[in-house]
Amino acid sequence: MLSSKRYPQWRSRRPPRDIWQQNRKRIWNRDQQRCQGPYCQDKPKGSLLLKQAHIDHIIELSLGGTNADSNLRALCRRCHTLRISHAHRGMIRAALNRGEIPSDWRSLLWK
Repeated sequence: MLSSKRYPQWRSRRPPRDIWQQNRKRIWNRDQQRCQGPYCQDKPKGSLLLKQAHIDHIIELSLGGTNADSNLRALCRRCHTLRISHAHRGMIRAALNRGEIPSDWRSLLWK
């Protein structure tokens, strides 16, 4: 069992793996197994597989966000990569190398 002294630290970093996996599934189900990003609004419910889902912090932990459900959403890899975030630079580079986003990706960034 986790000590109560450690719980407040979860606000500033991801919780332990087993708890994060439970959170992933809960958020994925809450979001009806669908990406919440702007490029997937026309996709049907149930179109995002849990193993492919990225659980995104709406307000990043480094900017004061929390691991509360209200600050989490399910995104597909493409929408997560194209979300404006300094932390996503590595994701953008990898997505370009894999051909998942076009070379004019800057015009597709969203908040």
